[in-house]
Order: sequence, then structure tokens, then C-alpha cells
Amino acid sequence: MFVLRKSTGEDRRAWRPPAEFYRPSARRLGENDKPLVYPAHQQVKVVSDSGHVAHEGRNYYMGDAFAGKRVGLEHSDTGQTEVYFANVHLGHLAYDAEGGRFHPTAYVKPARPAPHPLQPPAAAVRAGREQAPSPAPLP
Repeated sequence: MFVLRKSTGEDRRAWRPPAEFYRPSARRLGENDKPLVYPAHQQVKVVSDSGHVAHEGRNYYMGDAFAGKRVGLEHSDTGQTEVYFANVHLGHLAYDAEGGRFHPTAYVKPARPAPHPLQPPAAAVRAGREQAPSPAPLP
């Protein structure tokens, strides 16, 4: 059951607004950040405010999250241009009929519920290769 508590005026006067507790930080955000240093064999590019990086006369959309950041470009043995942010391999650049594309290395698969440990794969049951386990008899 929900009970609404009525506070008296005296209780409310004891409350203090958050502004009374706020204190500005003595440090500025990012003031101690070290600049990213890329290996000499990587070409360093700055991602535009719109999230694009220009390379070999073409524009590739990297994403808004990288706007204003420096990325390293490196030609691989396969002929692709690999993209790095600090020491993290982000993906590669490719140019096709649709234009310049950035292909990330990571892909997050949608989560699927795991099958029950006693339940065989559905495909095996449908194919008749395995029968579903019957429930254990009760004592």
C-alpha cells in the first residue's frame, strides 16, 4: 500500500538545494591527458567535425564519436588501409561502387537466449536424429 507522507513547513525548510552542495572541480577535464603518439610508419589524420576522414582523395565516414580526434592510417600487406585510434585497431577503409566505406573490425551480435542444457538443438530434433529428453519420473 502506498502512503503519501505530508511534510510540515518546518521539514521543508530544513531541506537544502543541490546548488548549496556544488563545488567546482579544482582540475579541468583533460588537462592531464597525454597527446596520442602514433608510430612513424602510420599516417596521422584528424577526423572532421562531421566524423569524416579524407584519405587519397576520398572521404570516409568514421563516426561522430571520432570528430576532432587524431587517427593513424597504415597500409597493410593485403592492400587495405587499416585505421587505428591510439593502439586500438578500429577497422579498414574500402572504396567500392557506393563510395568510401569504413569497415569496423568489431561487430556486436544480437543476444540470443541460450538453449536449456537438457534440451538438444532444435535442428537435431526436427531432423529426427535426437529425441528430446523426457522429464525424470517423480519419486
